Amino acid sequence: MGERPAERGHELEERLVVPAGRYTNPDVDVVFPAAEDYGLILTLGAPWSVARRDAWSEGELALLHSAREARADAFLDHLAGGGPNDGTRSHMSA
Repeated sequence: MGERPAERGHELEERLVVPAGRYTNPDVDVVFPAAEDYGLILTLGAPWSVARRDAWSEGELALLHSAREARADAFLDHLAGGGPNDGTRSHMSA
């Protein structure tokens, strides 16, 4: 991603979901922030998310679903004349 998010006005907030010490046992509990508080959400994936579903991956999927719903609502508001949602915070999880 480099500097592109910052160049576009986003403040990057990185979040490590599975620490290195839990690599062999990645089922960690994570509380993700509300998707509505962010204008951009980037997920980088993980080797475990392909073969297994743990608490953190379920939480991340819920975050992405919520973001999709929020974006759909913002888009509909924009079409109705309410203006775009111009949130400038970003979230990155890996």
